[in-house]
Amino acid sequence: MATHTGDRVNTITLSTKDDIILQKHRITDAVSLHNHEFVEIAYIAEGRGFHGVAEDADRQVSPIQKGDLIMLNSHISHWYSADRESPLIIYNCIFDSNILNYSSEANDNFVNIIYNFLFPQNPASMQTDQFILIHNALCVSGILKEMFDEYTNAMDGYIQANRANLIRLLIAIFRQYKNMRSSKLGNTNYYQSIVESSIAFMQEYYAQNITCQTLSSRVYLSDGYFNKIFKKITGESPIHFLQSIRITKAAELLLSTSLPIATVASRVGYADMKYFYEIFKRQYGLTPKQYRDQMLNSPQASRP
Repeated sequence: MATHTGDRVNTITLSTKDDIILQKHRITDAVSLHNHEFVEIAYIAEGRGFHGVAEDADRQVSPIQKGDLIMLNSHISHWYSADRESPLIIYNCIFDSNILNYSSEANDNFVNIIYNFLFPQNPASMQTDQFILIHNALCVSGILKEMFDEYTNAMDGYIQANRANLIRLLIAIFRQYKNMRSSKLGNTNYYQSIVESSIAFMQEYYAQNITCQTLSSRVYLSDGYFNKIFKKITGESPIHFLQSIRITKAAELLLSTSLPIATVASRVGYADMKYFYEIFKRQYGLTPKQYRDQMLNSPQASRP
């Protein structure tokens, strides 16, 4: 266990983007303002003191004690100060956020949704500070100590075990934080994350057989509830939104290639040509052939 006194701070680096490092620190005085290029989860196992975050001209200081959890996004400057009569014992879990892409399959993106809920990536929904403080986060204590033991003992399979434990840890933090922020804003951020993740999935896999059930199962919601959330955020049903993506892609292919129309339809996910013509004409007011001929012969016309 590392002991920190005065302003000394150990320099920590991740050797690869898929590293997960666990540490245990004893802080008897103060750790000066510093930041890292990774996500940091700190659990206060013993003691009391203060934690400060400095962003630009703002400075936020919070009392911390046994049972509290702090989660900081990368590049957030922060510091600790311990009560001299009650030194801080802190478990640290540090990792690069890119590891979450390795921890979940393309059709099982719940972990990334959790991370985006905790640290929104959309500037319009960004929280004031990219850090989280949860009091009485006792639900994570056992998980972090298990991760620390795995990392310290380094037995066969410990890397894979801690990747799985990281998912457990994030889900536990998400559940407690979501309950803590049960306000409308908290729910809106969560719904926004779900919708943004679903749209990104559709934009990448639009040619595949995607149904409402495909989308709802990715985020562990019922079809009806997912449809309601998606429509509330976008104003459209998920299937109508998917159709718009597919038809827009089809229009791009019609103008950028000489592919037969049936091939274009197949490449954007339509096997039924009659249905493809119907949806295309509904969106553009022309059949695919009419659209191609008119657009290619009219350079001034707007492109999709």
